[in-house]
Amino acid sequence: MSTLLRTVSQPPGIKDLASPLGHMGIILREKGEFEKARELHFQSLKIKQNYYGEQHLETSATLNNIALVYKDKQDYQRALQYHKESLRIKHKILQVEDHLDIANSLNNLGFVYRQSNQLDRAFEYCQKSLRIQQKLLPPEHSAIAMSYHTPQIRNKTFAFNNHPEVARNLFSMGFTYESLAEFSVVLEYFQKALDMNQKFLPVDHPDMTKLNDAIARVQQEINN
Repeated sequence: MSTLLRTVSQPPGIKDLASPLGHMGIILREKGEFEKARELHFQSLKIKQNYYGEQHLETSATLNNIALVYKDKQDYQRALQYHKESLRIKHKILQVEDHLDIANSLNNLGFVYRQSNQLDRAFEYCQKSLRIQQKLLPPEHSAIAMSYHTPQIRNKTFAFNNHPEVARNLFSMGFTYESLAEFSVVLEYFQKALDMNQKFLPVDHPDMTKLNDAIARVQQEINN
């Protein structure tokens, strides 16, 4: 890896290295090697900024990856900073609010706000994300309810088919409710997210592991 990093530090515009550097950064983050992951993502960012410019979706994607590293390091201030910069670029390039890339950034911000115990902001951003999905995803996938406070509306929400973007947001909403100690509601969201992800992800995927662990934790809270 050190050889690769030395190569990147030499300028001859090797844009093709940006993508593998980013992928390696993602793998290292999943392994918990956050400093190495951060270094690789910043190397990727430098290449993309030099080649594509600072206002480009490729640059935005790498800023998002950097934010995820800071989130996992529990450096929530920097995580919010990089997620917001990623979102700002998306708004400037896409020039629309209703776009799945925008929804993804809003969801990421909601998750960081939840982790930093800013629950009102977390709920606000997760709701914004889900509302965009309701508008854009095919009806057989998405029809997400605009409110999450009653069993009737949750049942309506969960009656529809599956989409990985919806699963991610259900997972985030579950975490928000967990902070409010509404464990029966949390379990509904986590279980539905798991049911959806089982159709898209292998059983050993990190997201599946996180969901199974989260469900076990919530079930223990309910049984106590």
